[in-house]
Amino acid sequence: MHDEATVPSMGLYLLDNSHTPIPCDDVLTWAASMESVRIVKQERIGTAFVSTVFLGIDHGFGRSPAFFETMIFEHPRFQGYQERHGTWDEALAGHAAAVETVRASLSAEAADTTTEKDN
Repeated sequence: MHDEATVPSMGLYLLDNSHTPIPCDDVLTWAASMESVRIVKQERIGTAFVSTVFLGIDHGFGRSPAFFETMIFEHPRFQGYQERHGTWDEALAGHAAAVETVRASLSAEAADTTTEKDN
């Protein structure tokens, strides 16, 4: 039997009640939690879909922790858009920034279309 201090971490994380990532060494517990508490925020703006989720794994790769990810889907201008965040609050701020970026882009596209129709 291993002493808890010597068991290596599997690199998996759960969110506690305050949305703070905490290490989890039980893959079944981790997998079950990923089915229920993964979404931070999602919304559709026009044709674009903005999604911010808890990754359950630190994607910081030894740099700043990156437990959360915001992506924009279904809009050609934002193909491949991805931002990672270390905390829940940073994830919410990153989501809001992505939503604002999409809204500004859609407004600019609408203005371009209006200008073209006016000519």
